[in-house]
Amino acid sequence: QPHAIPYPPICTLLTPIPPYPKYAAMDLILPNWTDTYLEVLALHGLPNKAARAARTTKRKVQELRDACIEFDEAVEAALEEANDALEEEARRRALHGYEKGIYHQGSLVAYETVYSDSLLSQMLKAKRPC
Repeated sequence: QPHAIPYPPICTLLTPIPPYPKYAAMDLILPNWTDTYLEVLALHGLPNKAARAARTTKRKVQELRDACIEFDEAVEAALEEANDALEEEARRRALHGYEKGIYHQGSLVAYETVYSDSLLSQMLKAKRPC
């Protein structure tokens, strides 16, 4: 169950922008798929997966991002949360390792803790390039 994510305020009404000039005087309600899209995006960081889960398209998402600054900021916040989770998992694997099964003749006989030196090296280079 995804937890509630404190996104920036989302506009409830927005004014259409071109190519919809004949509707310029009308306000449009924010589509009902936005909450699902943002929750899945924050959890997985994958725009295609989030769009499928929200039963929308990447094109509709981009159109709404272009039209509504609050939604655009919420998408950026969701992506940042997904990136933070990814970095946290990479750090955990690099520093604390993960359990890998050892098999003998097709049967699991033990576990070993595996560390990722290359992942740790890449993280260090990203944080301290010199």
